Amino acid sequence: MVSRFAAGLLLASVSCFALAADKNPDQAIKSLEARIVELNGAGRYADAVPLAKQVLDLRQKKSGTQDQDYASALNNLAVLYKALGRYEDAQPVLEQSLDIRRKVLKPGDAETVATLGALAEIYADENKPDLAGPLLAQAGGAASPEIANGAEAVGSAYLRQSHFDQAIAPLAQALEAYRKLYPAGNPKLAAATSNLAQAYVGAGKPDLAEPLLKQAGGAGQDDVEALTRQSDFYMAQNRPDEAAPILKRVVELRRAAGSEDKNLAARVGNLAVQFANAGRYAESVLLWQDNIAIFEKIAGADSIAVAGGLDNLAVIYLNQGEFDQAEPLLQRSSALYLKAGGETDPHYVAAQDRLAKIDQRRKALEQQKQQAEQQQQQQQQQQKAQRITR
Repeated sequence: MVSRFAAGLLLASVSCFALAADKNPDQAIKSLEARIVELNGAGRYADAVPLAKQVLDLRQKKSGTQDQDYASALNNLAVLYKALGRYEDAQPVLEQSLDIRRKVLKPGDAETVATLGALAEIYADENKPDLAGPLLAQAGGAASPEIANGAEAVGSAYLRQSHFDQAIAPLAQALEAYRKLYPAGNPKLAAATSNLAQAYVGAGKPDLAEPLLKQAGGAGQDDVEALTRQSDFYMAQNRPDEAAPILKRVVELRRAAGSEDKNLAARVGNLAVQFANAGRYAESVLLWQDNIAIFEKIAGADSIAVAGGLDNLAVIYLNQGEFDQAEPLLQRSSALYLKAGGETDPHYVAAQDRLAKIDQRRKALEQQKQQAEQQQQQQQQQQKAQRITR
């Protein structure tokens, strides 16, 4: 890989390499590789590609193509192609490197295993995970970073295809390798754990997913991404009581960090809906208030997103007959919709309709109250008349 090159400054210009190569090919290769390191570090992958090809030519002239150094040069070129997203170019280069290493190195050699993983990752990048499976199997349980990355890429490709059952084996392989390579809490380890949990959920095996999600972050810890994945899992399982305290912690952490966003607001709103559907309006009210507060901060108090939250909170109050609580919310949302879309805006029309129904309901209740008072007065008069007659 490019990262294996020794760093250094290139003193000769590229145009001098061809002249110097015949006299001192080793020095020319060293200078080219140093320049590639500089370009790679600067993200100038396209500029590094022709230099990597020059290294290949020099290696071929020096030792031929059936040589470990030539295979390494192929791998370095493939790394640049991958960084550029040129997977179709990286694939044959890595296939050639793997073929050479199988011939010139001992079975199970670390360089061969690394190439297996790199090629598996390219197949996954090309959305061809089925081609990668045999390569991962040949790794023989090796826990190299390349095998781990390749297995995770293959599993992720299956996840994108919604082939959850097929995703489980490579993701489990990646997780096993990452556990050997990284300490607990490492982001790659947490992500691999979460991906395997997602595969289990998709395959209809949530019981296997839950302990993995707890491993990825754990309740009570402050890993926001891991806690978010946990709350998402419980919401997907329609288990709002378990999701609520975890999501509450996420909101607190994100608020303290100033990193609230629309996705967080949406999660809070989705949980509010679950509580409302269960008839648990008090919990839903608190969550809609959080949803509104987040949108007020990130989108502004006069945003349409805030208006949507106000509407949803108003509906919760209306379902409980709390018209005095719902009315100011609808008045505010109605004004926002009117400002944004005019009187024909469907959201404005809906908010106005709810306000009209509140008014109608109040009038009906007042009428019922008056009728009840009249009935009471009539009853009192009848009772009084009966006493006089007696």
